[in-house]
Amino acid sequence: MNLFDSRYRILWIDAVRGLVIIFMVFGHNIQFGSGTEMLDNGLYFENTAFRFIYSFHMPCLMLISGFLFRWTVERGDFWENRVRKILGPAVLGALIPASVFFFGAVLNHIVNAETLVTCGRIIVTYYWFLWAIFFASTIVWIVYKVGRNSVFLYLAVGIVLLFIPDYLNIALWKFMYPYFVVGYIWNLKSIRITWAKRYKWLTAGILILLFSALFIFYDNDSFIYTTGIMVDSISQLCIDLYRYAIGFAGSAMVIWIVYIIYPFINKKFVWLIHIGRISLTVYMVDILLNSYILPRMTRDFSLNYLMTAIETVVVTLLCLGIDGLLKKVARAKN
Repeated sequence: MNLFDSRYRILWIDAVRGLVIIFMVFGHNIQFGSGTEMLDNGLYFENTAFRFIYSFHMPCLMLISGFLFRWTVERGDFWENRVRKILGPAVLGALIPASVFFFGAVLNHIVNAETLVTCGRIIVTYYWFLWAIFFASTIVWIVYKVGRNSVFLYLAVGIVLLFIPDYLNIALWKFMYPYFVVGYIWNLKSIRITWAKRYKWLTAGILILLFSALFIFYDNDSFIYTTGIMVDSISQLCIDLYRYAIGFAGSAMVIWIVYIIYPFINKKFVWLIHIGRISLTVYMVDILLNSYILPRMTRDFSLNYLMTAIETVVVTLLCLGIDGLLKKVARAKN
């Protein structure tokens, strides 16, 4: 079976998304579900499992988003697609925290221009990953229209972005851009990896060793959240190059492992594929739970991986239930 064949493409990619989104939930539970001390003191940055997940999980999801974006470009419905699938959910979902903040301000009688600006800031930063997809896909669409998918232009834009000041979540958008572009070009050029497929387990071993060697050097400065991405010194450039290297290495490792084992799990792990298909719902619901519920329920906890795993299962099942309910309501309206 050729997993790069269009008949199987979405299934194995959904399996990758499902695995990585579960990693995301697990990582969030380490941060938000392991007690007040862990959360308030930023101790999760020191956690090895947290570092492992954060070294590649969002880059991997962004790379896959870029891969899938090729068909959006070819259909010619860019703006309709982006509003319906990206901006709509990002804005509507963020209205919940924005409304919580606004009504809190009303109750405290401090509604002013600054309150409204803060509400706007919440809307454009709360679901940062969706805004990053919109940012990267807009650039790709423009280069597709005016530059005929020039790889040189994509590279030039990426370099320029490194020198633009970080503001709000723009650092995260800039960080995600190369992964989106590489995923898009991967699909666009139908890149073949004949040697790797011939020696698939050797390739997996090489990727694991490469990632492991890079991971040895992962520290607090390696997080995009702690050091940003704007290049203003040689040390910052080294940090940026390192985090891109480990992000690509980790993404390639996970994608390749799922690719080679998919023929053996496609019937046994249908649930993983389903989670991949509803990854947007899982992402959005999980963020809300982390903002308002999980830290309050676990404030007296301490880090325990078994409890973190249980939290991950509960959160994932809750997301599955909410997604099913939303689809049921949508079907009833139709």
